[in-house]
Formats: sequence, structure tokens, C-alpha cells
Amino acid sequence: MKEKTEERQVIEGLLAMISFMSNAFNLEAANVLHQTGWCSELISDNNCPVCKMEGEKDADDGNEEE
Repeated sequence: MKEKTEERQVIEGLLAMISFMSNAFNLEAANVLHQTGWCSELISDNNCPVCKMEGEKDADDGNEEE
């Protein structure tokens, strides 16, 4: 029989999993809003992570062309 791990390790693992899944869910929701053109109205402070990633990608592409 496998030894049980400490409760703290189990809780930390669950919290890490919940955090990862929450971030993934939020990014997917932002992507839907972004693709439908509603991100600037529905995501507070024009803080759309998809817009930011596209801006960073465009900046990186501009730097590589120089």
C-alpha cells in the first residue's frame, strides 16, 4: 500500500491545480470576448490578456525584422 502524503502537500497540490485551471478558464473566456470584439468593453481597465499577447507578438516581430 502506498504511503499517504502529508495533508499540507495535498492541499498545496490542490491549490496549485485550482489556480492553474482558473487561469486557463479566465484566458479562454478573455479569448472568446477578444474574438467577438467585446474585450475592451467587458474586461476592466482595457486589460485584455489576449490584446497584450498580440501586442507583445507584434513588438517581437517588429524587432526581428530590423
